[in-house]
Amino acid sequence: MRAPIYEASSEYCPHIREEAAIEVKFVHVPILGTAAPQYKKCAFECSVSDCDLNGVVSCPLFRKAPNAITR
Repeated sequence: MRAPIYEASSEYCPHIREEAAIEVKFVHVPILGTAAPQYKKCAFECSVSDCDLNGVVSCPLFRKAPNAITR
């Protein structure tokens, strides 16, 4: 199994109405017949620790992140 990939981004969050940074965790998902490894988003951590959506999939910045990446 491949190690997870973490990608960070920072942008305006409509939930807290200010700039926030998140780090999204992508885990390797083996898909038969594909040459490049596929990674699917599974979790995140927000820079705003007291946000009620920190770690919740309904976070607008997590929802905006790509569902999958190829490496």
